[in-house]
Amino acid sequence: MVIDDLANRNHDCDLLLDQNLVANFKSRYQNLLPNYCKTLLGPTYSLLQTEYENLHKIALSRTGPIKNILVYFGDTDRNNLTQLAISEFLKLNKDDINLNVVISSSNTNKENIYRLSKKNKKIIINSDLKSL
Repeated sequence: MVIDDLANRNHDCDLLLDQNLVANFKSRYQNLLPNYCKTLLGPTYSLLQTEYENLHKIALSRTGPIKNILVYFGDTDRNNLTQLAISEFLKLNKDDINLNVVISSSNTNKENIYRLSKKNKKIIINSDLKSL
């Protein structure tokens, strides 16, 4: 079994899991896997801790205006999407929405992210959370 999220190389496996939701998630492994390989693609197959499954069961559907946004692009965020998201949030100039940002200490842009977050008290940085 292979767990992958890049779809940028061949895999010799019987089973491949890619839990990410991207535009072409159903076809992006075409020509990268053996014909016999079974694929588990998309967020339906997300590897989540039990606590998230339990929260999903009791979570109410959101209604009304957005009050909180969660931003998390993984531990390293190679493409610096966290900083981009914060910059775009700042352009919105909204004081009625919280932006909750999750980063890890391995994020090479963490200093810039912390600096940007100081521009708006509604930006909350969470670092090295056990559950993510």
